[in-house]
Amino acid sequence: MEKHGPPIYSLLGPIQNAMARGGVRGWLIYDVRGRNPVARRLFGFEPELPEHRFFYWIPTEGLPLAIAHESDGPALPELPGECVFYRKAIELRNRLERHLPRGGKILVESGSFAQVAEIAIVDEATLSLIRS
Repeated sequence: MEKHGPPIYSLLGPIQNAMARGGVRGWLIYDVRGRNPVARRLFGFEPELPEHRFFYWIPTEGLPLAIAHESDGPALPELPGECVFYRKAIELRNRLERHLPRGGKILVESGSFAQVAEIAIVDEATLSLIRS
């Protein structure tokens, strides 16, 4: 981690500006067990890594939202925005439904971008929710 916190602190504004110029509603970043190199760099997930599914919603405007498993909470670095927790898959889905916008373009990483097959763990139900 950097001296002044994870890199997301200094990159949040430029990320949001770029999304606004591109007509994007936001970026949903996904990680599990530190397998997403983008998430590891942005959030400073070294040496602690989330053991469960971790999502970080960066809206084009406003503060981000982390969605993390409650058992991962103590290991997460302090990140900009709010953090909500889940215990079960249905709670995770409810959090995503509640906080993701309906309509518009949403950025989501794919396995080919991150070059890590397990990023495809973003299940079809989550992708279907995002597509809707």
